[in-house]
Amino acid sequence: MKKLFYLIVLLLFVFLSISLSVAAQTAQDTIAQKIDNLFKNYQGKASPGAIVAVLRGDSLLFLKGYGMANLEYSIANESNTVYYICSLAKQFTAYAVLLLAKEHKLGLDDDIRIYLPWMHDFGKKITIRNLLHHTSGIRDDLSLLKIGGISSNGIISQELALSTLKRQRTLNFPPGEQMSYSNSNYILLAEIVKAASGKSFRRFTDSAIFEPLHMKHSHFYENPAEIIPDRAVSYTAASPGQYQNSAQNVYTIGDGGLFMPMSDMMLWVQNFFHNKIGTEKDIELLNEKGRLNNGKEVSNTTMNIKGWDVLAYNGGLNGYKTFITIYPNSKTGFIVFANNGDDNTYNLMYPLADLFITGKQTALSSEQPIPAFKDSSVMRKYSGEYLADDNLYFQFYTDSGKLYLKQGSREPLIQKTRDTFIYPGNHRISFVFSAKGNLTFITPDQQLTMNRYDLKRKYTDTELSAYTGAYYCDELDCRYEIVLRDHQLLLSCNKFPDTYINLWDADNLKNDALLGHFNILRNAAHAVTGFEINNGNLMRLYFQKIK
Repeated sequence: MKKLFYLIVLLLFVFLSISLSVAAQTAQDTIAQKIDNLFKNYQGKASPGAIVAVLRGDSLLFLKGYGMANLEYSIANESNTVYYICSLAKQFTAYAVLLLAKEHKLGLDDDIRIYLPWMHDFGKKITIRNLLHHTSGIRDDLSLLKIGGISSNGIISQELALSTLKRQRTLNFPPGEQMSYSNSNYILLAEIVKAASGKSFRRFTDSAIFEPLHMKHSHFYENPAEIIPDRAVSYTAASPGQYQNSAQNVYTIGDGGLFMPMSDMMLWVQNFFHNKIGTEKDIELLNEKGRLNNGKEVSNTTMNIKGWDVLAYNGGLNGYKTFITIYPNSKTGFIVFANNGDDNTYNLMYPLADLFITGKQTALSSEQPIPAFKDSSVMRKYSGEYLADDNLYFQFYTDSGKLYLKQGSREPLIQKTRDTFIYPGNHRISFVFSAKGNLTFITPDQQLTMNRYDLKRKYTDTELSAYTGAYYCDELDCRYEIVLRDHQLLLSCNKFPDTYINLWDADNLKNDALLGHFNILRNAAHAVTGFEINNGNLMRLYFQKIK
């Protein structure tokens, strides 16, 4: 009888185990199907695609390649396909700096000119920490080179970027006053690693990071002619369903320059959870927030999503789009490499994470928004086009008594107070309108004043002719002309086709094709003497009127 009882218990245990296993497998299959659906536009033999990995601790939860790494030879995306990982390279550069700091070969608060004596003395100390946190004020090399005349297909090497940075005599802002993302910061950090370690940047990162983690196929490359086995090709869409080559042309190192397969990147992400090189404190330092001179903390990687602390990194160049999101508390990481040129790749970060991360949820706002004004004319006073000094542009319009942001969600802005509206997709973003006709754009990291402009005014040829002439920039050794043709101002040079200039007012001009926003400078007689480009990560770049 006892034998029968034990047999029944054993059979029940086996049945229960099989049932649980089947249920777990079914749940896993369901998640896999949902991921397939997220990446449905990345699949097929006629399309470039992506590689997706999900890790929890040392366990691999999901790994799959979609679409083609190479359309010409019908080579599929796989875990060993080598990708240019774009700005994801920056975290490896930062880690190299932190390892050298541990060895006392450099200090994070050292003046960068200790290691880079050829950099101009801007009159204020720029520290290694400023470079790490994008608070140095040094302009972005890619933006400088574009205005300097390099074509979209031109090769940008480390030497070319450094020669441009050596010519700079002014900054976007005093060090530590603001945060502004600039690739130049990490190009210079790579040069500091060279100087402090006595090795090439590639040799140091190979020996200090990649080899200890057994990342055998990861290297920084700065020679465009070097063969990279198993490399994924970069593509962009020429038309729906039709793709064209979008060749990689940037070979600077530190800010980018790193080629890596997904199989290696998984080893790096696992090092965040179980440190094989460095320590937990090193990982904390890698993701530490920066601090401005006024004490405010800034970061472009750390955030809180639905109550979870999240580390988010992304990169993009031509057809390559890459991202990593890490949830440290649950030891879960999500990695995507794509080569189809689709910016929507970044929008898949959190839907992918939502399939695996549940449990926490914090309210976005404890305040209830009040209903929209019944008098639509009151709402209409906020409509119009707004421009910030750094070329950030918003257009607002009303529909059925509600206010919308043209560049944003299709949902109306949520009214919080009489003059304050919050963005429907992110309640930490708000717009505060003033009676003077401007607005304050507020995010967790910045507060920016934007002015409203009336673009309906027409200018006479006599008024427009005051801007015509030749303008020269010594920091780029380049020249542009402003010409008047058929009642329209045009920007002209010998390296690009002529493009339109629009007047927002007498002292604020926009050239969307190249220069962005530029401010007119005048003498005491009100004559035009030059202009300054103010365009995102490139501010106060001076062009003198020479004729």
